[in-house]
Amino acid sequence: MYIFATGTVTKPGEIGPYLDDEHAAMEQLKADGVILNAFRFAEHTGVVSFLEAETIESASELIKRLPFVEHGLMEFEFSEVVDV
Repeated sequence: MYIFATGTVTKPGEIGPYLDDEHAAMEQLKADGVILNAFRFAEHTGVVSFLEAETIESASELIKRLPFVEHGLMEFEFSEVVDV
């Protein structure tokens, strides 16, 4: 299943100490084939990503590996998308 995920940083002033770990975790999820693409918003803090997982619930569990999510600094919304 393909999933469109929107992540919003809820505490932008607190992400600094986790930046390197966040980048490493994202690279691992890309290597694992979970994150297909990820983009930062130009005008505010947050991301949009295209994911691949069996279910939205499993995608949500996998995204919890990200330090920003683990530490309550980012929240995600997920939507299934299909080919047109």
